[in-house]
Amino acid sequence: MFWFKYIPDYKGEKVILYTGRVAKEKDLDVFIEVAERFENNKDVKFVIVGDGPYKKEIQHRAKNVVFTGYLEGEELSKAYASSFLFLFPSTTETFGNVVLEALASGLPVLVSDKGAAKENVISGVNGFVVKNNDVNEYTNLINRFLDNRELYESIQNSAVKLIRSLDYEKLLKNMINEFSLGAIKKRRWL
Repeated sequence: MFWFKYIPDYKGEKVILYTGRVAKEKDLDVFIEVAERFENNKDVKFVIVGDGPYKKEIQHRAKNVVFTGYLEGEELSKAYASSFLFLFPSTTETFGNVVLEALASGLPVLVSDKGAAKENVISGVNGFVVKNNDVNEYTNLINRFLDNRELYESIQNSAVKLIRSLDYEKLLKNMINEFSLGAIKKRRWL
């Protein structure tokens, strides 16, 4: 299994994943605090994929959080595919590409209600949007997924369905049109 490479004592636990830059502004303190709530749960591991300036400060705070460092390509794809949930508490995202990657991998996502990470999450359908990065709510949702296979599979199927419905060509054309219209309007006022 994939996680044996990064988690020496891995025994098939369900992995709660974060991917991205390891920086204070990504609200990783929330991720760590949620992980700490599960330190005595032998069925769950928390993994942070990425690197950054905040890693040294947080890497020893929770016993059940593993840091893999930076992964890309097939290794990153395997990390997503081998995980159970995606927990992304960042409140400063401007797009949230990692959320789309997680959804494309069939991962239910838990995200903050602040920033752009929530833009592709329909709460209760393909993941959950958590108000005010409430650690209790993240903890409750993880427990719900652990206890309710039907809920998990429903959210998982919806995650993949959403990604398949996205038409990137149409999105890019719309973006180009919006930029062009904005430029035309701006020139009229000059």
